[in-house]
Amino acid sequence: MDSTFEKDMDLVDFYLSTEHRDQPGTGCPTAGFAGDMAREPTAGEVRETYAAGVREFAAWMSADADDGLPVVATLVGAILLARATAGTELAEKILASAQTALTAPHGPRPGIPGTGGVDRDPTPRR
Repeated sequence: MDSTFEKDMDLVDFYLSTEHRDQPGTGCPTAGFAGDMAREPTAGEVRETYAAGVREFAAWMSADADDGLPVVATLVGAILLARATAGTELAEKILASAQTALTAPHGPRPGIPGTGGVDRDPTPRR
């Protein structure tokens, strides 16, 4: 197994852990600042800096930042939802399902064309 792959899987394992979920103050700044960035209409330079960090995280997770975006979006979305639902059965299901989606070998990946998931029609709806 490739050491880069192992590193990425170690990160996925930690990122989607209950430990990471339950300690947002020491966790990932991408997840930590997401809500603040979304609520700040005049973030300007701060938002650009945040976006650069998201791109860097995506590039670190893949050979190409664009390829890493679905991984980062899944990680961050899952941890935000798991934190928001902490203490419920749903929080555990969110972490487990995101883990499966990111680590299942060649499994269906919804929204990722050609992987057996539900592919979206790229034709705009009117």
